Amino acid sequence: MLCRTFAYGSKVRAQAGTDCFDIHPDQRLKRCAGLFDSEAQVTDPVAFLERLRHKSQYRAGRARALLARLSVDLSDWLGWDVGGSLGRECAFEARWQATRASLRRPAIVALDMGRHIFDASTRLDDPDPLQQPGVVLLDRPDVWCEAGRQPQFFKLLDAWFPKVQFFVALSPAIGVGTRV
Repeated sequence: MLCRTFAYGSKVRAQAGTDCFDIHPDQRLKRCAGLFDSEAQVTDPVAFLERLRHKSQYRAGRARALLARLSVDLSDWLGWDVGGSLGRECAFEARWQATRASLRRPAIVALDMGRHIFDASTRLDDPDPLQQPGVVLLDRPDVWCEAGRQPQFFKLLDAWFPKVQFFVALSPAIGVGTRV
């Protein structure tokens, strides 16, 4: 069984309409976005969800199941109906842009992980591609995820990726014994 490896630094920048969704050979099993290169960009979340919506219109299967799951959890996270916005032309992008950046940044990281696990899954008929093992390194997620929202964010990641091990390095300002 293959293990995916992801790493995210303290700076998270999403592509904006420039994501071609090609899987580069070096990204099939690993994705180091921003950990070693502060200029690295992650998946365009709008394009990814629109792509899933498009795929799910023509064939039932993993794209439809994943979109339904992500829509429910993202609706809770973002505070608006993601699935309903994806059903109307251009409604999703407008809602996404109107959402506070402090809510979008953690969602961008979670969606980038989901996109790469989905695209690199070894079985195309897998009903839940997020059930794959992996390792995620998060360097100072407290920089891009509000302290009060961090427990919810880690619960979201744990629900989406139950077989993934997370290693988190917090900023020095976060004291020893602080719960995240």
